[in-house]
Amino acid sequence: MKFIIPYAVENIRRSPDLAATSLDGEIGTRYERFVYERVNGKFAIEEILREAEDCIRDKYDDEFVHGLWKTEFWGKLMLSAVRVCRQKSDAQLKEDIRRSAYRLLSFQNPSGFLGSYADEANIFPASEEECIRAFGWASCYNWSAWGTKYTMWALLECAQLLDDEVILNACRRMADQLIGVLEKNGKWLKDAGVMHGMAAGSIMKPMLVLYRLTGERTYYEFCLAAAR
Repeated sequence: MKFIIPYAVENIRRSPDLAATSLDGEIGTRYERFVYERVNGKFAIEEILREAEDCIRDKYDDEFVHGLWKTEFWGKLMLSAVRVCRQKSDAQLKEDIRRSAYRLLSFQNPSGFLGSYADEANIFPASEEECIRAFGWASCYNWSAWGTKYTMWALLECAQLLDDEVILNACRRMADQLIGVLEKNGKWLKDAGVMHGMAAGSIMKPMLVLYRLTGERTYYEFCLAAAR
């Protein structure tokens, strides 16, 4: 899967291809152990990865008024898995990545939302009054858009690794759903999440990757508007 939109200015330096890199000595030994235990080993795939998938299946992060952030775990783990797969040309890990990505897609709402919040429109912080009543202090959080960032970014990496248009289209639906919620509420990206939109604003990374893969200017223009 190739980018439709090239960089306007190419990087002066490029990182080496992952397949051409290796770690030796004590660092390499520790790295291999870490990768096996956390990324491509039996326990990593059957327990750690499955637990991260279930967080999105179960959708209970808005059970508390300030919201939680379990969506991010699958995305973070999968970003690592894709890179390990590229480095090692690991055919079994590639298949595990495909299966996990498709299991995640089975949890996607008809609207396109794919996250750990039961209320797909719940992307804005609760009021200070609600949080004070519930917790005694103004813990006005919301991590839904933050979690969507990791899920979308990781799925885009999966789509490129697997050359999979189905996964790419799922990412488009995720992006469209988020943009739609903001537009419906007359809000900007900075109004979502927490820390004056800093956490939610990080979704511009996968949005721009999606733009480069699809050529759809909606995602580019969304990022321009969010950065103003």
